[in-house]
Amino acid sequence: MLKVPSQCWSFLILALLSCSTEYVLAQDYFKALETGNTYLNQQIDRFSNGDILIGNSSLEALETGDEIGKITLLRIDGCGNELWSKIYTYTEGYLELKDVVVNDLNEVFIYGSHYKGLAEVIFIAKFDGLTGENMDFRLFDPGTVDHFSYTMDLHNGQIMVYGLLFDFNTAKLGFIAVFNENLAYLWSKRFEPFESTGAAIATSDNGFAGRSGPYLYKFDNSGTPQWSVGLESGSEILIIGGPIETNNGLLFEGHRNGESFFFKVDMNGQLLWQSDLFPATNQGAAITLLEDNSFLCTYNQLETDYTDLAQFNLSEGGSISNQRKLMLDDLMITGTIEQTLARNGVLTLIGNANPIALNPVDIQDFVLQFNITESEIACYDWEDFSELRTNDLVLNFNPIVLEIEDFDMEQENRLTLDGFNFEIPFSELCDMVFTPETIEIDTLIACDDEWWVTLPDSNFNWVDVPGIAPRLLELPGTYQARKQTCNDPVIINYTLSRPDCPCDIFLPNAFTPNSDGQNDLLELFSECPLDKVSATIYDRWGNLIHQSNQQSSIWDGTSRGERIMTGVYIIVIDYEWSDENGTKTERVAQSVTLVR
Repeated sequence: MLKVPSQCWSFLILALLSCSTEYVLAQDYFKALETGNTYLNQQIDRFSNGDILIGNSSLEALETGDEIGKITLLRIDGCGNELWSKIYTYTEGYLELKDVVVNDLNEVFIYGSHYKGLAEVIFIAKFDGLTGENMDFRLFDPGTVDHFSYTMDLHNGQIMVYGLLFDFNTAKLGFIAVFNENLAYLWSKRFEPFESTGAAIATSDNGFAGRSGPYLYKFDNSGTPQWSVGLESGSEILIIGGPIETNNGLLFEGHRNGESFFFKVDMNGQLLWQSDLFPATNQGAAITLLEDNSFLCTYNQLETDYTDLAQFNLSEGGSISNQRKLMLDDLMITGTIEQTLARNGVLTLIGNANPIALNPVDIQDFVLQFNITESEIACYDWEDFSELRTNDLVLNFNPIVLEIEDFDMEQENRLTLDGFNFEIPFSELCDMVFTPETIEIDTLIACDDEWWVTLPDSNFNWVDVPGIAPRLLELPGTYQARKQTCNDPVIINYTLSRPDCPCDIFLPNAFTPNSDGQNDLLELFSECPLDKVSATIYDRWGNLIHQSNQQSSIWDGTSRGERIMTGVYIIVIDYEWSDENGTKTERVAQSVTLVR
């Protein structure tokens, strides 16, 4: 049952997922998303400072025929405060989000499908994680009519996307495509056999592992198959979860007739073990690898007309222990579940409504956070239980011949999504979240000045970089610091502005092109990087002598290969340079004396 104790605060420290030693505070919270009858596909990832990214898109537009599908991104801090939330649209067709990922620079990437009539392609978009601003949006055409995209992963600076290609004239084909973090297309492969469900990951050996229907696959870093196997026909077993890489293999989830189980194969595709059976829906569990090489599994415990949110620990050898389920007065029928775990045990869960549920429920989509190492959890209870059955199912995998080929994924456009601020309609199921106070500090500094900022005290920290030491702010923009306390949150936005500053150049008024190794070339010097330089040289009567676009050597004292006599010449220089305010064009004209 739901409870809110009088002393409800349980401040927990979230370690960064990066190599930094910075820490942020967090707390338990439970939020229900008020979505009406809209079914969402929520995905989750974590920023380096412990904040949570949630991305979702409504499946409703596909059913109602709406032309514009909306994608929502939300950043929540460890205390449960919304830092920003935006809704994005693309007027040229419907967008459906499938996956999200955050890189080490706190840039956000999303992947999904774009629909316009019968034309279906994939999209990848990139966002600034601090502000939610869309940095890039690209459509890629895999050359098919029906397209279903599944998962995205990021490893060593490369983005892998995985999905199904299918039209009215071909068999179902799977594909893997790889891009860099600037969204430039690198390569893609398509292969069969493939079915309509699946997922894939990038593996630590820089290869890829995936599943689809009854099939399991392993590829090297160029997409060449290393092995592929399929379940023996007639088993009625569905593979509904994984892969998750372990220290020596891959974990998957199987399901049959209202019962699920986990099994592990080695990196050569050989079955190592399978767990006991437990009652569950066929939605698939959220699985997280822990530091001791065991797994934390969160799933839907199957009941008569509703589901319980349940968890257990799965050992490295396949033993299930510590089964527990969330105790609520409110009814819940949950579909897919996603989770992310911080290093010190703070777990954040999101749940999606089950779109085929027939009975009305109190809680559909939700966000839930707590520390798995704490014996007492604020706001709600977990109850221990045990409901397992010895696994008598026989898993037989047989090698399959994978037909695979290269194919081009044509880039259609490089565009920008329309983004709008949007307040997410959450209801708090645990009264623990405080609205942060926001302080704006704006400064306009001269071109040669610096702005050193010292944070108010050690409770504050920068959002985009680790550390609390005084910081030099140079480039125009907004820099955010947060007070890392959940019961007294404060956000300070330091906004730096500069006027348009000149970019001065210097051109010597004389040079001596006599091949003595000293001052033989007329060179241009600049106080800032130049984008483009164009120099035109005239004699005293206005005749064109020479032209150059080289900054390092404007003139060597020749014209059409002939040496020019001593004299005074006029140099006209046009140059371009860029700063945060855009591209600037300048012109300078002066006389230069050539001495032989």
